[in-house]
Amino acid sequence: MAKKHLGDASQSKLANQSAEGDDAPEAPRLTSSRRPKMKPTSFRFEPADHARIQQLATRVSDEAGRKVGRSDLLRGLILLGEKTDVKRMLTMIKDAKFEGS
Repeated sequence: MAKKHLGDASQSKLANQSAEGDDAPEAPRLTSSRRPKMKPTSFRFEPADHARIQQLATRVSDEAGRKVGRSDLLRGLILLGEKTDVKRMLTMIKDAKFEGS
């Protein structure tokens, strides 16, 4: 295949653009420093557990004076669980399991 002579290609827009690009600052990072996106997680609760979560959310919302969602409530309970003694947590888990049966 015969190649076409480009002649005055050094004066083209593409040639000028690449020459200007040499002086440009380094390319932006491909990764961002933003926190990772939340991924949805599903849990299987008994109907009694759903009712408890809703009652707790209502109680907390009344105390806070604004609506507190179930997800926010569960985040708070997770934090409370991290600060609670493990033996006490196990006792509470057993009570919740057998109470629901």
